[in-house]
Amino acid sequence: MRILLLVLLLFCVAALADHAVPKTIRVDVKKSHKPVYKFIPYEIKNPSGFDITFELKAESDAFVRLASRNSVNDPNFYDIYIGYQNNLFQCLLRGGKTEVDFPRPDVITKKNFVKFRISFYDGLLQLFLDGVKAPLVKFKDSNPFRPRFFGVTSYIKVEKKGRTTTRMIPSWWRISGEAFVSPPKPIQIDVKKRDQPKYKYIPYEIKSPSNFEIKLELKAGRDAYLRLATSKSEKDSRYYDFYIGYQNDKFICIYRGEKQEVDQPRSNTISHKRFTTFWISFYDGHLQLFHEDERKPLVEFKDRSPFRPKYVGVASYYKKGKKIEVVSSWWRLSSRSFVSPPKPIQIDVKKRDQPKYKYIPYEIKTPSNFEIKLELKAGRDGYLRLATSKSEKNSRYYDFYIGFQNDKYVCIYRGEKQEVDQPRSNTISHKRFTTFLISFADGHLQLFLEDEGKPLVEFKDRNPFSPKYVGVTSYYRNSHKKIVMVPSWWRLTSSSFVSPPKPIQIDIKKRDQPKYKYIPYEIETPSNFEIKLELKAGRDGYLRLATSKSEKNSRYYDFYIGFQNDKYVCIYRGEKQEVDQPRSNTISHKRFTTFLISFADGHLQLFREDERKPLVEFKDRDPFSPKYVGVTSYYRNSHKKIVMVPSWWRLTSSSFVKY
Repeated sequence: MRILLLVLLLFCVAALADHAVPKTIRVDVKKSHKPVYKFIPYEIKNPSGFDITFELKAESDAFVRLASRNSVNDPNFYDIYIGYQNNLFQCLLRGGKTEVDFPRPDVITKKNFVKFRISFYDGLLQLFLDGVKAPLVKFKDSNPFRPRFFGVTSYIKVEKKGRTTTRMIPSWWRISGEAFVSPPKPIQIDVKKRDQPKYKYIPYEIKSPSNFEIKLELKAGRDAYLRLATSKSEKDSRYYDFYIGYQNDKFICIYRGEKQEVDQPRSNTISHKRFTTFWISFYDGHLQLFHEDERKPLVEFKDRSPFRPKYVGVASYYKKGKKIEVVSSWWRLSSRSFVSPPKPIQIDVKKRDQPKYKYIPYEIKTPSNFEIKLELKAGRDGYLRLATSKSEKNSRYYDFYIGFQNDKYVCIYRGEKQEVDQPRSNTISHKRFTTFLISFADGHLQLFLEDEGKPLVEFKDRNPFSPKYVGVTSYYRNSHKKIVMVPSWWRLTSSSFVSPPKPIQIDIKKRDQPKYKYIPYEIETPSNFEIKLELKAGRDGYLRLATSKSEKNSRYYDFYIGFQNDKYVCIYRGEKQEVDQPRSNTISHKRFTTFLISFADGHLQLFREDERKPLVEFKDRDPFSPKYVGVTSYYRNSHKKIVMVPSWWRLTSSSFVKY
């Protein structure tokens, strides 16, 4: 029995190992291969921002493709040509069009491996040679897409007797697996003849409903429908429908709700004998449906007033006279955006409670863009707060007043200032739960009643902040101005809720070298993040936000805290000082002082926890996206000798991920 269990355990471990991404992914291109890209069997972990390191050995003309689909006919791709035209040029192409062509001979060799790094952040694509700070080539895409697949090849075109032929160049690639993850498993869902003509929803939600891609494999003879919806309830949902093989496989359509937006004649799109592969792309309201072996979309639609669908459902049927005939169909859906639906968080306010906000024990992982499903049971005056801190003294916050003034108004406050005041009665009830949806996207706040497409209230903040905490309360002031608590029951659901992260401890000792010590985590969202910092040091504590741990080829921002014996707070960009703010008694060697570091699209801010105004801030006009965090503490004495300062650091962020 023990031997059997051991064999099963070894089998499970082996199965898991098969799906793990290796540290080094090896790809060889041989003379016998065809001149097409060989895609590695993994996906890029964070397609909006990443670094990929690789080693390459080839005589010349080695090509890398970063593509949105692992298909040679993908229209959205970046190509990097290394050692192009007999090892003379390095090039960057977008969708086949050359954007950058830079002469640099003898970059690669067939004798030794040469190490490179590809960097892609906010549409800026760069190729670096290892150990060199300046990129070999770079290109800033004004309309970037998010590449998910990595492919390689190597060949040259030869003119011979008036004919162009292709000759393969042998090449060897060693690609670091750090930036990759295993592809998601497809979700199988079948529609049978005996089913009702209703949408069947997969048991997952779309994690990033404003930007996602879905790989669809479909086997059906005709009239297959796929729905992207804000709710599984047809009554109160907003949705987009794809009609594939519509009217006995003669049309492909896109509907927005019940309105047909696109109607494209196209026959023989699907088959009941085999699976046909499609890609569905949704980016900020731009819907596209691609056939896997075609570059041009089958249909596309740009919604000027888009919503953010979270659920995916399928159906297949057609009308035969007055009768509805269900069509058997088989569906396979794959996407890195699919996540298990979160469980609701229950929080109650009672008569005996104090009129203070009760916060849920979770944080918002993506504080610049999120949605919260709210179920509320209360007779009147329910308040929900989205705050940057649980401390009212130093927090910035938005408040939703629901059922305000005995259920007569719905309001939005920014801090203590009322921004929106909308008359609306009978919004909530003490007898039953009412469902709302709260949406926050780059400062645009909206509160929807679940069965209404138009928001109850909305407010566009021109100078938004990113709230991380959610609190609720319910009370009113009676005619004698006395506070009366209102019993209320709240259920809050969001895929953005995460357990608060544990602080990462890192210490600097007297015997350490004056080098930055990096935490063993990466910043998952390097263009937008916040870090809570607790620091105990007598003077001169430095924190670095860097694109690489190697100082030689890194770009970085430095915060100097308690600089020059605790007299200044500074921000550096590389070696250039950008901000120098006089401020004494900022830190102490006796106790921890708490700070908040905020980085949003190049806007750096350092806050002290008990102050609303930043100690220092800097807006970078040409920002980069840092992924690593390092700390150190030292100063130079009167003899210009380096003296290490003992310091203790605690760093906390929901953006930290293990690399």
